[in-house]
Amino acid sequence: MPLPHVARPRFLLMLGMSGMLLLAGCGASDEGKPVNPVEQLAWLRSADRSDPEVGKFLERENQASEQALTTERALQETLLDEMLARLPAYYDLDHRTAGEHRYFERWSVHHADQGELWRDTLGGGEPERLLSGVDEAAGSAYYSLGAWAVDEAEQWLAVAEDRVGNEAYTLRVRNMAEGSWQSIAGAETSTALAFKDGWLWYIAIEPETLAEKRVMRIDLNEPEAASIPVRDIPPGGGAWVQRTNDARYMCILTGVFDTESVDCLLDGRWVAIAPKRDDIAWQVDHAPGRWWRTGTNAEGQSRVETALDLDDGRPGEWTLVTIVEDLQGLVGFAHHVAIQDREEALPGLWVIDVRSGESRRLKFSAPSYTLEFTDFQDNRHDEVHYRISTPLSPWTTKSWDFVSGTSTVVHADEIQMPEAEGAIEERFWFKSHDGTRVPISLIRRAGSPSQQCGLLVTAYGAYGIPSDMAFVSTHLSLLKRGVGMATIHVRGGGEAGRAWHRAGKRARKYRGVEDFISGIDALAARGWRRDGMLGRASSAGATLVVAAFQQAPGLLRAAVLDSPFLDVIGSLSDTSLPLTLTDHAEWGNPLNPEHKRWIARYDPLSRVAAIDYPDLLVTTALHDTRVGFWESAWWTAKVRAMRSNPGPTLLLSRDSGGHHGPSSLRELYADEAMAQAFLLERVRGRCGVW
Repeated sequence: MPLPHVARPRFLLMLGMSGMLLLAGCGASDEGKPVNPVEQLAWLRSADRSDPEVGKFLERENQASEQALTTERALQETLLDEMLARLPAYYDLDHRTAGEHRYFERWSVHHADQGELWRDTLGGGEPERLLSGVDEAAGSAYYSLGAWAVDEAEQWLAVAEDRVGNEAYTLRVRNMAEGSWQSIAGAETSTALAFKDGWLWYIAIEPETLAEKRVMRIDLNEPEAASIPVRDIPPGGGAWVQRTNDARYMCILTGVFDTESVDCLLDGRWVAIAPKRDDIAWQVDHAPGRWWRTGTNAEGQSRVETALDLDDGRPGEWTLVTIVEDLQGLVGFAHHVAIQDREEALPGLWVIDVRSGESRRLKFSAPSYTLEFTDFQDNRHDEVHYRISTPLSPWTTKSWDFVSGTSTVVHADEIQMPEAEGAIEERFWFKSHDGTRVPISLIRRAGSPSQQCGLLVTAYGAYGIPSDMAFVSTHLSLLKRGVGMATIHVRGGGEAGRAWHRAGKRARKYRGVEDFISGIDALAARGWRRDGMLGRASSAGATLVVAAFQQAPGLLRAAVLDSPFLDVIGSLSDTSLPLTLTDHAEWGNPLNPEHKRWIARYDPLSRVAAIDYPDLLVTTALHDTRVGFWESAWWTAKVRAMRSNPGPTLLLSRDSGGHHGPSSLRELYADEAMAQAFLLERVRGRCGVW
């Protein structure tokens, strides 16, 4: 099952080719009864992933697909060459400073083809490579550096690594003086890592279910030290460990759903900076001389509060600074607070001076964009770091000095993008089926919509995650060929804050499906041709898109579904699967008859019917722990057996990697080229030869 948040680019496409299911999906059994394709493949759910029969089944699928997509091979290669040619020699991201050094990840499809971890001296000097993804991946098909952290004294580097794709990370630490590595025995963890005073803090998980079990810490300065449990995590709950932005205190956030608490370690004593309250989600920070916290309620209102330090470091009396609708993030300073919020379904950034009460908001002119605080801030200075991107401008990291009002570019991705010249960014609102105003963001070539070759439409609509549009270099290949890209910001996401999420979750989940259908109608009313409508969605977003075209046959010409969540009723009824308990808060619990009725309105697997379907390419991964590969196998088999129109229903799989695809950049781009070729072939007749 899907979880919110994807840290990496989501080109989840498998390298192999897909094809028709070789097992019979229709017809009759020896007894004359119709064959149920889901029952026929039920064994995939209970089989061990290492079972040779599972491998044979998936390999047969991929081999058949090679034949089915042979005619698209040349276009795939052309697209891949274009995508790689746009990229710089390398790009750096996730910059952090510790001591005298800057630490960062470096990626290059032209050289290493895997992530690397580097550092250089502030102010200059030769960079030093600390970890090579290529070296770590040697002898295995997958390697992912899920998280890393450096201690304040630069004695230790900790990394959380996944060599399978199942997101059960193992821990290693490097002694920076000696350059030697050692593993933390028995530590399978999430991606939450933090250092304080030589202690490494992390969260132990149950490797089979990925459930977070307890907060742990280990003293790396003691050679024989073992990890020590700090706090148990309640069933179905989660936790996070993080140092405050001024590097002074270690804090732990724990909670179940949106009922959270935050405790910080002050001189060896745990102090409840944000005590547990029902339906309150907390954020906490500390700046020189001052504590900050914000509690967000179920209606999306956030109380931003501050308290001066007492002599022992504890917060004094909390005072209200402001109430914010749809707060997304907060960084506290000695006399200011920086706030990221939502305004007209777009991200905003502003600062309040707590001494005068005056505020200053940054203005952005682009019709649509993505903006976020960088992961690591240093609030000992009056500047906040943020990243911004639009559909036609690459990511840029900036430092905003909110006292002087000046912004400085810290880093900008350099991408060759002649295809973007003359392209148009648009954003408009339409009325959904029930009269609710819903926004759509899109990019296209110049000319009227009817002159375009097609339109690729995406949506997500789950977990309160905003689907803000940002620059994706591979989209330029579609733009070059006259295919626009549109995102329908359906309810269930976070574009308009928590109220927008609440309006499309659990019993209201079906509203997002109706928003998507109404959005396609609105695009058609603006001149986009229905025979050029293409769909693309992943994970929980694929649930919505499939429900839409099963509800409204003919909605899309073709669709690519990446690691789709297709058996909602079945998976959420099985508490042995990872994430089931936490997902009940988003979807409902189908073991409850009322909740099952909610889900049955859109559940993709149970609603397969004898209707016209779009041409389909479905991707999955053997080791995906969020969405079981058997869901895609069952759904595609059932669609093949029941669809009333001719056309491919293709399934392809990867035996390495997981929910987020392969770890190799080249493979990621190769998979993206394959998906685009599949979609472009479906509108080739409208635009001639590619």
